Amino acid sequence: MITIRDFDYTDGEYDVAVAIFNALWPDIEETAEEWKFWDKARDEKYMHERLMAEAEGEVVATASYGECSWAHVPGKYHFDIMVHPEHQRRGYGTAIFDHILRDLGGRDPAPAVLTSWVREDKPDYIRFLTKRGFVEGMRVEVSRLYLDSFDRTAFARYETRCEDLGLTVCTVAELPEIDPDWKPKLHEFQWEIFQDVPLDDPPTKQSFETWEKKLDSPTFLPEAWFLAIDDGRYVGLSSLWTCLGNRKKLWTGLTGVSRDYRRKGIATALKLRAIDYAAKRGIDFLETDNEEKNPMYTLNVKLGFRPVPAWKDYRKNLKEGEKETPASD
Repeated sequence: MITIRDFDYTDGEYDVAVAIFNALWPDIEETAEEWKFWDKARDEKYMHERLMAEAEGEVVATASYGECSWAHVPGKYHFDIMVHPEHQRRGYGTAIFDHILRDLGGRDPAPAVLTSWVREDKPDYIRFLTKRGFVEGMRVEVSRLYLDSFDRTAFARYETRCEDLGLTVCTVAELPEIDPDWKPKLHEFQWEIFQDVPLDDPPTKQSFETWEKKLDSPTFLPEAWFLAIDDGRYVGLSSLWTCLGNRKKLWTGLTGVSRDYRRKGIATALKLRAIDYAAKRGIDFLETDNEEKNPMYTLNVKLGFRPVPAWKDYRKNLKEGEKETPASD
């Protein structure tokens, strides 16, 4: 028999939950420190819950569910159920899913759409969702650049591209000495370019207060955020984040260029700075993700990023009388 209870947000609880995550996803390697920080940094106006499930006195699964703060639609909820590999195929995932549905049924607004992300190399997870009426929506390609095989000579013409265009390149670590208003300007610039990132629903702007919290993240690398500036205006960005679970890996975060500065090689030039940073610090590989039709994915492939299993968004429309359709790209 399974007992499902609320997460108690203690250090020990995080350790157990993250251990389950890493047993399922050993190549992602997250840490309790990261989970604790991001829970603390969440925007409290968006509902988010964690659960733990026990059987015979042992924690066998963990789950999370809530509203999508990055693309908020009233009545849209996401969920993630993680059953330890040693305890699968015993009905625990079903019990947790039913528990989540019951809880969401009493929420305001009532659930209209449920979503969950699944990696394409997990057919059992996909069957779990499709059996319950979920349909595939957006596909996000994940890719890696192994630095020992990167051919820099093929991109020599981009080495001085920003300088040739009259742009200044600096890191976010250097910004406080250059621009006293850097925080609100960087917040607005990230929102500018984030609006062009393909999502399953229209993007939601993050408040400055919530955005500012991430600058305290243990994964934030201000010296690896490369910014192109034109006479005080921020026009290009490529950022790296550290991976606490694997110090030989860095995660490529948001990369983007203002619309009127695109197709000039600025993104490529900034990515080369990021690659240099990683190579000089003995990093083995960079990893990133992009919606499959995003031009940034094409650029990454051109640079030598190679695909690994992709993630897919599955969703179910709960509105009575409406046909379930995949999310638009």
